[in-house]
Amino acid sequence: MKYILKTKILGLLVLVASFVSCDTLREADQEVSDVISAANKVRITSTSSTPADGMLTEGDTISFSVTIDQPIDRSISFSAKLVGGAADDHDISVTPGTIAPFYTSTTVEVVVPADWDVESDEAMQLEFGVYGIAERYLFVEDIEFPVLDFTVKNYVSDIFDLTVEWDQEVEVMEEQEVDLTSDAGNEYTVIDTLKTTVHAADEVDYDFIICPVDGFDIDDPWGSAITWAATGDHPEVFELPLGALPDGNYYLAYDLWSNGIATDYVSIVDSTILLPAMANIVRQGTDLDIDITQLDEQSPNVYTQGGDDNGIGKTGVVAIITVTNGEYSISAYDGAANKSAFIKGEVSRTPSKHEK
Repeated sequence: MKYILKTKILGLLVLVASFVSCDTLREADQEVSDVISAANKVRITSTSSTPADGMLTEGDTISFSVTIDQPIDRSISFSAKLVGGAADDHDISVTPGTIAPFYTSTTVEVVVPADWDVESDEAMQLEFGVYGIAERYLFVEDIEFPVLDFTVKNYVSDIFDLTVEWDQEVEVMEEQEVDLTSDAGNEYTVIDTLKTTVHAADEVDYDFIICPVDGFDIDDPWGSAITWAATGDHPEVFELPLGALPDGNYYLAYDLWSNGIATDYVSIVDSTILLPAMANIVRQGTDLDIDITQLDEQSPNVYTQGGDDNGIGKTGVVAIITVTNGEYSISAYDGAANKSAFIKGEVSRTPSKHEK
């Protein structure tokens, strides 16, 4: 009888403890926002780094700070999208921001990339908001996500990009090991001279320099060099900042550093193959796009050794750069002075002037 009584009392204590536990959990629940309730759904405030006049330039970044009015127990991801204007999705790059559970703020960044196109001013409307379907119910029904109106101006670089290449296929005779099998089935190796094709860019190294016309020495171009591209890469690429050259005339010249075609192979099949330097000059955000190729009759012959240890035919002038009152013009060198030593070139189209 005592055993039964003790069992009933123990059961009653467990039941009471269960009620207490449920009340405790209910109280803890009340400390977290119930996002299903309309009264507790979140609202947002926001600020933007957009200039007061609404004018941006390609390459600028807009930072958008987002704050919600109460912490909740789940994350919310904010992003941005274009909702008006002449631009499209290719004109922006968005880095979304996420408010972590129990936090109240984040930042969304939008970059307007500096592309190579020449464009007029573009109007844009950019909305910052929450676009996940599962997250939209977290906000009050009448919420309006902020929209920014701004205008983007074309980016114009302060740098000329010069790219020079000299790639072409050349047939050469090369000594190679050839594996053979005799009539008796024995394997053996012989050295034979066979025709093969190589790329000039893999075998020839040009260094490119810019030198003032006054004081230029064809036998010592490095003596007056202002800037250069001498990496051993193909193509050679280097930058010419505006303001780097005072008013005056300058040569874009090359120094033939080495010519492996003439030194590393038995012979060249066609001894008349020429290797002109081809230069491309562009300026981002403008229509400047000049191609200059050396005339064949002025280009070095790949059959000639040249190179750093041989001064014969190792230096040539590809183009002339003229700076007048801060304006640059780039054209082929016309060979008017010292024609026997300098290399001439021709321009594939009429080069344009551009302002600083």
